[in-house]
Amino acid sequence: MSNAFLNIHGAVKKTGLSKSRIYQLVRLGKFPRPRKVEDGRVVWLESLIDAWIAERWETAPAAGTVIGAEWTPSKKAA
Repeated sequence: MSNAFLNIHGAVKKTGLSKSRIYQLVRLGKFPRPRKVEDGRVVWLESLIDAWIAERWETAPAAGTVIGAEWTPSKKAA
């Protein structure tokens, strides 16, 4: 994990979310809040975004799963 600063463009690139979605999640308390550094830039610590991503990954269900059922990939039609 890095302690580099990320601006909004870096946060977008890192998460794959849009700027508006990131700011919406910040307002809802569901994404790390940015900070203003000495020169007035608004930034996030990359390590906080990495931790946020890891937490989402650990709590997300696997794609195609139904709770209580096994998932089998669909077969392509011939």
